[in-house]
Amino acid sequence: MSNDDSGDKKSIFREIFLDVVVKFAVEIVGAILIAAFWYFFQDLKSWVYGPEPSTDNGSTVISQDVRENVISQKTDKPKRPAMNDAEFVELCRVGDVVKVEEAIQNGAYVNARNNNGWTALMMAALNGHTETARVFLQNNADVNARDNNGLTALRWTKMRPELKGHQDTVNLLLSYGAKY
Repeated sequence: MSNDDSGDKKSIFREIFLDVVVKFAVEIVGAILIAAFWYFFQDLKSWVYGPEPSTDNGSTVISQDVRENVISQKTDKPKRPAMNDAEFVELCRVGDVVKVEEAIQNGAYVNARNNNGWTALMMAALNGHTETARVFLQNNADVNARDNNGLTALRWTKMRPELKGHQDTVNLLLSYGAKY
């Protein structure tokens, strides 16, 4: 066995050893990177979705901030109206501005209709209740809504001037962009 043979064997052994060590090091570094990514992902998940709720005897414990937010959301919703749409439209025939405003604050629908398709605004306008009509228009009532016959509040108000002649109401409707 010559020195060259032994040198070649050492060189081959060295190459194999280095190859194994490098592969092992790459696997270790890869595992460390995967673990670091997993740790970061868990942290990122809690950052994006918020902390996981803790449990106490199997029940979910909600933080005080979340509880207060849920409670405030429940109380911010409008109350259920005390009257149905037809009753609300009929209330507008009388034109009591205070009662109409209260009904709207309690959740009455400003575009409510009766069986004929008349809106509350139509009823107020037809009966010459200009201030009640103004309340509807200020609360985003549809000034150009049409009843079952295809008529608008302006059309009804101008069509029947012989009954009341409500020019102030007509002018108000026109100022809000009413069309026939």
